[in-house]
Amino acid sequence: MKTLLLFLFSFSLLGQTKADLQSQVRISVANASMIFALPSGGGFTPVQIDAATLELVVGPGGVMFLRAKPPAPTPIVFQEDFFKTTAAQTAFITTKVVSGGKGNIMVFRNGLLQREVEDYAAQENVGIWTITFKNQIPTNDFITIRYPTS
Repeated sequence: MKTLLLFLFSFSLLGQTKADLQSQVRISVANASMIFALPSGGGFTPVQIDAATLELVVGPGGVMFLRAKPPAPTPIVFQEDFFKTTAAQTAFITTKVVSGGKGNIMVFRNGLLQREVEDYAAQENVGIWTITFKNQIPTNDFITIRYPTS
């Protein structure tokens, strides 16, 4: 974990006078407020900021405050299973566990998105899904099953 050590020594950055800062500095973190008293001699006040979760922001009038960083978006990883149909083949099984269940599965036949109720049925067994087409599929058609994995 990276930690940034901040010393409040440039009072002009805060938009307040040195005398104002000698009494107190208010730093807000989310809904809670922490107050750090500055020494009367005008020395340094170390404020430790967890750079991974907090960021220092300069607001209106040059007032500085801490705020929680938004979490980094988690990328969605998709698995694609490809099949070339053989004679009389109508069932296809995902190779990995589907994250989020049946509603996240996309089935394509020769590049065209298929509809679950009209074109195929899906059944789950411990996170692995079997896609069964309702009608016979011609030999050498291409089936793609796309789904998010955990």
